Formats: sequence, structure tokens, C-alpha cells
Amino acid sequence: MKKYILLFVATLALSFAGCDHESDFTPPNYAALQVGPADIKVELGGNTSYDLTVYTANTVSQDRTLDIVVRESSSMNSAAYTLPETITIPGGSNEATFTVEVQDVNFSPNGESLIIGLAPQEGLSTGDDFQLNVSLSCDTPLVIDFVFDGYANETTWNVKDTDGNTILEGGPYAEGAASATIERCLPEGDYTFTIFDSYGDGLTFPNEGSVKLTYAGEELVAIPGDFGEETTESFTLGGGSTPQ
Repeated sequence: MKKYILLFVATLALSFAGCDHESDFTPPNYAALQVGPADIKVELGGNTSYDLTVYTANTVSQDRTLDIVVRESSSMNSAAYTLPETITIPGGSNEATFTVEVQDVNFSPNGESLIIGLAPQEGLSTGDDFQLNVSLSCDTPLVIDFVFDGYANETTWNVKDTDGNTILEGGPYAEGAASATIERCLPEGDYTFTIFDSYGDGLTFPNEGSVKLTYAGEELVAIPGDFGEETTESFTLGGGSTPQ
């Protein structure tokens, strides 16, 4: 009988020990932004917003405040976005959401990126940064259509404004690519388009290629393939005057 009493006491002790162990367990102190990246659009000259969520690995009774940082590797101009400096996760929850406001300020027609992270804190591990890619959207983009000659890897191009600033550029493309279509949003005004061929024979071998720029269904520029090493054409978007 004594043997059974001792066995019962031992079992009861283990049971209490197990309960104490579970009550003392605390999940890792870890916070992370939602998984990215995300791609959004902003209207030319307009604004938009994006909601971003922070998650923690554990839930505690008190509020927790985390610092939000924008990485220097972001390409977006600081005047083009606003977001809070901190985010507070309410007690009893393991997530909270903040809003990133974006407007078209000094935006490249090729788009911009905003890389957001959580600042480290003592005793807190943080997850990966979140990348928000923002491109311009418009009702009437400039469309550039390329028909390559078989050596698309020799083709590069740019678009410059009247001050000589390069505002669009592209290429080289994959060797053997037959064609490519580029759509970009630009303000109304006067521009130049230049295409380059690194070999110097244009878009002529083994097939005859071409380049065409259109805007609102109107053909602005048509370049045949035999332009040699490079050629430049002027064009106008909207009500500007084509430079001579």
C-alpha cells in the first residue's frame, strides 16, 4: 500500500512541475513587418496610401511601442512619403497597422522604392525589411515599341528633357529577344529619344527591326532599323512645342 501512495505523490509532484513550467514559458520577443515586397501605383501628380502591418511572436498585457525606420537604400525622395515614427501594439494583441502616404514628388518615370524596417531594441529581435515599390500611373502613357533584329543585347536607349537630363533609359535586352514594349508616364513637354546599337549596324541583321513611339494613339516617332550606331529624334507630349 505504501508503494502506491508514494507513486501517487510522485505523479502529483510531476503534474505540478509541468504546470509551473508552462506558466513560466514566454515565446521569443520577436517583431516583424508583413512579408514583402509590394507593388503599387500613384497617379501622375497624385497621391495614394498603403497599410502595413507589424506582427509580434507573443501577446502580452501591456502596450508595446516599436520604432519605424526608413533605410538609406530607398530611392524615393523624402518629400514624397509620410509615415509614423513609431507603432504601438496594444496590450492583448500581437499586431498593429500603420499607413504609408505617397505622393508624386520628384518621382522618376521608372518608379521609386521605399524600404522600411523596425529599429533594434534590447531584447527584441526584428524581421526582414519591407520594400514598397511605387510606379507612376496615368491614363495616357508614352509607349515605346521595339522590333529587334536578332541582337537585342546590342540595343540601349534614353529619353532626355530639354535641359539634357536623362529621365528614361533602358536596355540592353536579352539576346534573341524579338520585341519589347515599354510604357511610361511623363508630364507634357518636349523630349528627345535616342537609340544606340553597340555593334554599329542598327537593327539590320539578320532581320530588319524598328522603333516606334506613340502617345494617345498618335505616332510620334518612327525609326527604321538602318540608323547605324545611334540616332536621335525629338517629340512632344501634350501641348508643348517640338524643339528644332
